[in-house]
Amino acid sequence: MGATAESLNERVDELIQSHKHEALRSTTGTRAAIAELMWRIVGLEEAIHEVALEIEDSEQDPSADAGSSPSGRVSMSPIK
Repeated sequence: MGATAESLNERVDELIQSHKHEALRSTTGTRAAIAELMWRIVGLEEAIHEVALEIEDSEQDPSADAGSSPSGRVSMSPIK
């Protein structure tokens, strides 16, 4: 795996982990489980946007550092 792919993989893992608030268990209440899943979906959306921006940046400037955070990152919060 190349350095860019490893960097993107690490960034995605970091974004996904940052949106996990509590473990989902069989005893987790329905409302809490839905809220947790919504937060995780937001994390996945942010990870996808981040990867897309980093790939776009690297295609425009092949000498760009793949580990740098792209500008214009949008953070979305789940619907309550």
